[in-house]
Order: sequence, then structure tokens, then C-alpha cells
Amino acid sequence: MRGRPARIERLPQQYFGGLLARVTEQAGLDGEPLVDLGRGNPETGPPAHVVEALDVAARLDSAHGYAPFRSLPELREALVERYRSVYGVELDPDAEVAVVPGTKTAIVELCLVLAEEGQTVVLPDPYYPDYPSGPALADAGRGQGRPPARLPHKERARVARSGIRKK
Repeated sequence: MRGRPARIERLPQQYFGGLLARVTEQAGLDGEPLVDLGRGNPETGPPAHVVEALDVAARLDSAHGYAPFRSLPELREALVERYRSVYGVELDPDAEVAVVPGTKTAIVELCLVLAEEGQTVVLPDPYYPDYPSGPALADAGRGQGRPPARLPHKERARVARSGIRKK
């Protein structure tokens, strides 16, 4: 039987998994009851008009199927316009814009595709506790950094895009 891949052993403990394990452990102890306020689980469902709107939308033929693999071109164009108007940065919507299901997914996938063993991946600061999983899976080192806040927006975006700040 094949053993676990070494990259799995490099993963840091999942922060919230460890936290929930401690909550579960404490809840099982004798003493005062533990009330877990860590997650907001609603006691009631959504309003009736929301359920009705979801029901109508779910019955549309156009509501079924996979989303476009590279996202909608209109979405990528809107993102390009946002970067142009807010940061003064020009982007190619077909070559420089990726729509992903979340930042954690993007960081892991980028590390696996772009980082070689022993290279350093610079993570944003502050970062979500699971971000180090990307460099760990890629067997890359981890650095932290952010473009200095005193730079103008356009320069901060250029530094962020280049990934390297020269001193």
C-alpha cells in the first residue's frame, strides 16, 4: 500500500480545525456548560419571499450547469475597469485576471503551479491562517510582506504585481 504523500506531512495544522477540536474537548468536560459562539447558526430560515425567489430561479433552465471555466468575460472586464479607475493599473482581462472561488484556493493553486522546491512565497500580511498551506504543499519557504502604505496606489499595485520590491 502506498504511504501518505510527503507534502501532506508538510501542511501546518488547520487553524479552525484545531480550534474546533479544543471547543469539542472543553464541551465534554464536567462543569459549566460551554456555549460555542464561534459560528453563527441561524435559528430560523430565510424570509418566505427569499425562498420563493430561490424556487423560481432554480426552475429556470439557464440556472443549471457549470459556470464558465474562465468566468464571464463581463466580470473580468469589470475587474479590469476597477483596477484601471481605482489604482491606475492596466490589465489584460484574458491573460492577467483570474476569478477563483476564494483567496485560499488561489494561493494554494498559484504555489503549486509557480513555486519550486526551496523558493520563497511572499504571503500578504495580515493573512488568513490557512494561507501557509500553499507554500507548504509546494515545499517552498514562506515570507511575509506588503507594499509600503506610503506608496501611491499605482506604485503599490506595480510592486504587488511584480512581487519584488527593490531597495
